[in-house]
Amino acid sequence: MKNHYILWVLLTILSLFACTEAGESAKNNNQDDIVRNVDEDIYPQTVGQISDFENILTETEENKLSSLIAQIEERTAVTITVVSMDSTFTSSSEFDHYIAGLHKSWGEHNQKLRDGILIGFSSQLRKIRVNNGAATQKILTDQQTKQIIDQVFIPNIRKEAYFEAFYQGMTSIAQVIAPIYPKSVGRVNDFENILSKKEEQTLTSLINKFEKETTIEIGIVTLDNTFTTTGQFDNYILELHNFWGVGKKDLDNGILIGISREMKRIRINNGFGIEKVLTDQETQEILDQFFIPSLREGDYFEALRLGTTQLMQSLRS
Repeated sequence: MKNHYILWVLLTILSLFACTEAGESAKNNNQDDIVRNVDEDIYPQTVGQISDFENILTETEENKLSSLIAQIEERTAVTITVVSMDSTFTSSSEFDHYIAGLHKSWGEHNQKLRDGILIGFSSQLRKIRVNNGAATQKILTDQQTKQIIDQVFIPNIRKEAYFEAFYQGMTSIAQVIAPIYPKSVGRVNDFENILSKKEEQTLTSLINKFEKETTIEIGIVTLDNTFTTTGQFDNYILELHNFWGVGKKDLDNGILIGISREMKRIRINNGFGIEKVLTDQETQEILDQFFIPSLREGDYFEALRLGTTQLMQSLRS
């Protein structure tokens, strides 16, 4: 009987040790789970092209952005997704990392989304990130992306114009990826509507008369930001010059004068044949002395008339 009692005591003690070890093990496992939950980002499921978790857009605005995204994808084959979120998703310091991870998570089973662009924004955290997929990085550089963020997104965000920030920002992205060049309608292409019909006719007559005299072709174009961005303006005028083929093909003796009232930009693009007789420095001097003064006064016709006349005089001498 005594031996049975001793055995029962030993079994009870062993049982208590086993329970204690199991409890400690469970406690440690729970702590591991807590650590993992803190360390791992939790990504929401996408609800479409516009995931406005922060509720900063109206239904009408979301529809307009979705329509624009569809147009951009049709034109460029690049998929754009937009997400807005508050601090319940991530912190300000981790925002960029979170958006990159979210892009990867959402694109895991969707190659078009993975290769495309995710625009992440938080009005609460005052943060924005444009995350480009691997395929998009080949046609939209980090520098171009930063330029669009600085010049288009941020100015609108500072005014709390969130819809405008997304709309204009995505339009600018599309212009860089696949710029649209309008068809030339003549020697004067006033797409910004800053000239009267009489002023257009005066400039056209001046240019045509000079072309008959010298064979040099001069074109004028006015543009707003639906065509290009401030940062891309100079390059756009260069490419538009080539697209329109201003100048005789065998002489490359064309000049394209590009102006934007909205973007406050002007560019004179000379063909290689012109550069032989009119240097970049001389062109800049004509800009500074004959175009800019009238432009500052808002007199676009006078700026074009005086500046174009001076270009002609310099090319004649």
